[in-house]
Formats: sequence, structure tokens, C-alpha cells
Amino acid sequence: MISGFQFFKIYQSLHLHFTTKFDILKYGKPKSLTKDHYNNRNDRLLFENLSSKFSSSEQAFDFCLSNFVHNEIDWIYKEFSDADDTYKQWKGYFDGIEYNYGKEVDKLKLLAFHNSMIYFNDIFVETKSGKKPPLLQIFLHGEISPECLCILDDRFNFLDVWVNSYSTDDPLLEKKMFLLTKYKKICILKARR
Repeated sequence: MISGFQFFKIYQSLHLHFTTKFDILKYGKPKSLTKDHYNNRNDRLLFENLSSKFSSSEQAFDFCLSNFVHNEIDWIYKEFSDADDTYKQWKGYFDGIEYNYGKEVDKLKLLAFHNSMIYFNDIFVETKSGKKPPLLQIFLHGEISPECLCILDDRFNFLDVWVNSYSTDDPLLEKKMFLLTKYKKICILKARR
């Protein structure tokens, strides 16, 4: 079992990673997360309670990570069962990563083959009529996971182009692109385990 302070450091590090320019892979846990800072928090008992549910720091990290990616930013203050369901679905995806990723890629191949006017590589780029790339449209409709996008980006390197081209005039899209950019390196590390 981990301590409430350990859980707090994991949570706060990921919170900073997904809400600021801070990079957890580059800097690790911020040095400003001290025991005094933790003890002065009004929500300290929440972290104590949550920490009792995890047997290791890695499990707590994965729990927090999954919720920052697939839940609202304030997920920690909502029902634990909702956050736990999110974590279990996320863990299930990675437990069967080859199958789940393959299933999503097959869905994308079907899209390309159903529309004989495009090739698979065309799903990453803007359409001839000037619309957003088909893969981005599918992602925005929730039909493909952020995990699949991150793995595809590792191979095809399209996410930076999307960030520069599509997130400047749309706040919702800017938020999603920021999340994907922050998640992709961690996701790839998890997928390669």
C-alpha cells in the first residue's frame, strides 16, 4: 500500500503534466511537492483514502493517468467508482493492446477501402474538399481511442501537423490536441511494455 503523500505526488505530477507545460517524463515529480505542502491541503484526507486502494506506485500512476486522459480534469473530486471504471477500461485496452489496436486499425482500413477514392495514408491529411483529416474526424466523434492515435502517430508522425494546422481557431480541438501531445510519449511507453 502507498501513503497518501505518495499518491498526492503522483496525482499532482500528472495534473501538472496534463494542464501546464510541465513534462513529467523530462522532470519527474516536481520538487515543490513537499510534505508541508501536502499537510496544509484541505483535501488531504481524500488522498489518504484513495491511496489505500492501491498496492503500488505504478498502479496509482496508471489509475491517475487513465483518468486524466479519459475523464474530466476534476475527476478526483467525483465518484471513485466512475474513476475506477475508467481505469479498468484503460487497463483492459493495454492488457490486450495488440488485439484492441488491431481492431481499431481494421476499422480505419475499412473506412479507406469503403471509399475507393482514398488510400490508407489519406486518413491522416486534410481531405480534397478542405475538411479535417478523416482520422481526426473519427477521433472527435469518439470512434477511435487516444491510444490508437498515439500509436499511429509514433509510426506516421501526423500529430504535430494537426496541432499546428487545426488547433489555433477551435478551443475544443486545441484542448484535445494538447492532451494527445502530452499523452503520446507515455502511451507509447505503456504500449511497448
